[in-house]
Amino acid sequence: MVTIYEGVISILETFGFFNIILPWMLTYALIYGILLRTKIFGDPFSATNPNEARTARSISSIIAFSVATILISSTSVVLKIKEVLPLIILLIIIIFALVLVLAAIYAPKGQIEEKYIKWVALFGVALFILLMLNIFRIFSDSGFDSLEGYGDIIAAFGYLFVFAFIIWLLVRSPSGSSSEGSKESK
Repeated sequence: MVTIYEGVISILETFGFFNIILPWMLTYALIYGILLRTKIFGDPFSATNPNEARTARSISSIIAFSVATILISSTSVVLKIKEVLPLIILLIIIIFALVLVLAAIYAPKGQIEEKYIKWVALFGVALFILLMLNIFRIFSDSGFDSLEGYGDIIAAFGYLFVFAFIIWLLVRSPSGSSSEGSKESK
């Protein structure tokens, strides 16, 4: 079964899927989504003015197509995308797991409180910034290679911190748990 998947991946790699098609699709989708979300060219889903909506979607699509096509011409950018993409997916999985833990803790309320969403977002942004600093070797030529011998220790402290944070979330007393009697108004 594994050999089937290895064969498919090698065919896709030979075809150039990971070097050309995947980075192009990723860039196109991100730029197109950002342009539609920011509504720079008007409301793309306006029911009152369908011509404006179609124009906004068309312009956003053309710009996203152009940016993605120009990006593919740079091999160094494509190589960086191939290097960063698995790490970004790992980061998304970590953030998703953290959101699932918080959702399980606050299930009776029906939704996670807004302040915790901000903390999760801040944590995700901090991890992303550290990832980018290491990938693009901002501080040194070798990235964080000076910490190479301490990877197991750093990972152990990271796991310890995450588990301690989860345990703290599970055992702490809720902040708004003081019950007040309901006052009946006449």
